[in-house]
Amino acid sequence: MIWIILEQVSVIQTDWYGGPYNEKAKFYLILSQNEILANELESKGEYKEALKLWLLILNSYPDNIRAKKAIMRLMERGLDFYIDKPYNLSY
Repeated sequence: MIWIILEQVSVIQTDWYGGPYNEKAKFYLILSQNEILANELESKGEYKEALKLWLLILNSYPDNIRAKKAIMRLMERGLDFYIDKPYNLSY
């Protein structure tokens, strides 16, 4: 369900920010598309790939609460991974 909402948001963001040539619109469009993909990977059980994508999202937008929650959720599954950068995962 969240990816359906995010798909709608990505369309709204492109229109609201002035089209695809606006750098801010591009950023949020890519962010929304990556969140959709990360959710799809997680729902398919591809947890490590989803985690990598959520970390990429968090790296580009450190205040992203959805990314923080997803990373914590995936970490609770006991995934073994290495992070070379400290992240503040509190939200």
